[in-house]
Amino acid sequence: MFMFSRAFERMIQSREQEARRLVLSHHFYPMDQDLMCSGDSHNQTTRSKVL
Repeated sequence: MFMFSRAFERMIQSREQEARRLVLSHHFYPMDQDLMCSGDSHNQTTRSKVL
């Protein structure tokens, strides 16, 4: 049960992050989506290590 809630929480976080990235990319970086994606995945791994 703990593992499930953990995975669910991560799913929600990644969905929020995705939405935020889409908004950011639309406003500021229409051409640099690949850059944003790589930076995002790096942040995700760092955050999971901290958690």
